[in-house]
Amino acid sequence: MIYAYGRGGRSEHLLELDRPVTALAAAGEDLYFASGGELFLLRADRSLELSAVLAVSGEIRSLAFDADRLVLYLVAGRSLHALVDGEVRRLADEGADAVAVHGGQLYLLDAREGRLIRLASPPWAKRAKP
Repeated sequence: MIYAYGRGGRSEHLLELDRPVTALAAAGEDLYFASGGELFLLRADRSLELSAVLAVSGEIRSLAFDADRLVLYLVAGRSLHALVDGEVRRLADEGADAVAVHGGQLYLLDAREGRLIRLASPPWAKRAKP
């Protein structure tokens, strides 16, 4: 089940699935979520879309949305990918356990090596126009 929690402790039931959700990321009023190797988009109007099915080993374990660049980053297995304009691009084959976007910067956690890495944005990830 997926719930939205608001101020004052209010909650709202958004969706119920017959399988586990493995990662979530807010994208404005929309919500990306993963289940296994499938990536879904739950729109603010409650419509549900299958955004991508990854042909990779391992489930999608981490999601992060870059609102400045309109890019969704995801970790599947230990590889880093990006969803851009409906296309999934592989950015790194190894060393990814979790991904985050904070202050316009992209961060990658490599838990095996005990490293938190700040990555430069890919050259194709231009800032979105206001």
